[in-house]
Amino acid sequence: MLIAEASPALELAFLARVAEDRGKNELNQAVNAFTITASIQSMVITDPQVRERVRNHYLLSFELDELASRPRDLSLYVPALRHPAAAMVDALDAHVDNRPLPAYQAPPVNDRQRLVAWRPDL
Repeated sequence: MLIAEASPALELAFLARVAEDRGKNELNQAVNAFTITASIQSMVITDPQVRERVRNHYLLSFELDELASRPRDLSLYVPALRHPAAAMVDALDAHVDNRPLPAYQAPPVNDRQRLVAWRPDL
């Protein structure tokens, strides 16, 4: 599924932005590619819980893109990107394989302090 393929590109662009304090255009392109892919493909996901996990990662990508536009220690947010991405991909895999979805807690995309500590298995 292309959503699962677009997510690692988003993470790599964010990591490049963190490591080099540049790459804003690359991050914007990765966010745009992920959100376009997720928007289109989520229309055919039949499980509403899986669709919500994709939507949460979609919202998170915008939040991280905004965070990256301001000077700050972005390394704190790397796990905040990895954990929702893993939760989303695990849900997509389970959905495709017709297995039960793993436990999940939505990322607090509107609360940056909680976002840094968020883990999908809590």
